[in-house]
Amino acid sequence: MESKLLIGRNKKIQNVVNGKHEARANNLLQGMTDQFIDSRCRMEFENTK
Repeated sequence: MESKLLIGRNKKIQNVVNGKHEARANNLLQGMTDQFIDSRCRMEFENTK
C-alpha cells in the first residue's frame, strides 16, 4: 500500500519537474523566435531604404 502511494507521489513530482522544464524550453524557444522575427524585420526594413 505504502509503495503505491510513494510511486504516485514520485510521479506527481516528476510531472511538476517535467512541466517546469517544458515551460523553460517554451520560453527559450519563444525568445529565439522573437529574436529571429525581429532580425528578419530589421533586414527587410534596411533593404527597403
